[in-house]
Amino acid sequence: MLSDTCRAFYERLEYTKSSDGSWTAEFNGAIHVLTTASSLERCRSRALDELDKQLAAWIAATGTGNSPQHV
Repeated sequence: MLSDTCRAFYERLEYTKSSDGSWTAEFNGAIHVLTTASSLERCRSRALDELDKQLAAWIAATGTGNSPQHV
């Protein structure tokens, strides 16, 4: 489900590893996602969860007259 979306999202995530060993993932686009976690895989998972939440909020607001300016 949404495999093309997930693939494109993962390809555009920018990762940074901190000196304490934690990871940060950031996506800059129409939707901004920024998350951190102790492992790279957990960071990727959290980033996808955040994208999912923001997309769901955008879809729910569309057509209700409450469409957010920026998600």
